[in-house]
Amino acid sequence: MNLSTRALKIISSPEHLHLRNRLALELGVSAYTIGRYINSNTWQLTTADALRIIREETGLSDSELLGNKNHSHANAKGN
Repeated sequence: MNLSTRALKIISSPEHLHLRNRLALELGVSAYTIGRYINSNTWQLTTADALRIIREETGLSDSELLGNKNHSHANAKGN
C-alpha cells in the first residue's frame, strides 16, 4: 500500500515543510530521508504513526491518503 498521488502532492508542497519535519522527528529519520520516502512513495509513509501525523496535519481521510502505485496507470486505461 502506498500514499495516493493527492497525498504525496500535498505533503511535498513547500507550505507543508512543518509536516515533513514532524514526520522526520516522530519517525526518527532525517528530513532528507522523508524526502526520499516521498519521492519513492515507500511503505514507511503508510505506517500507523506516519498516517496519523499526515491525517492530523492535512485533514485527509484514510481513503484520500491511501492508493497504490498503479493508480494513475489504471485510470489511464479506464479501469
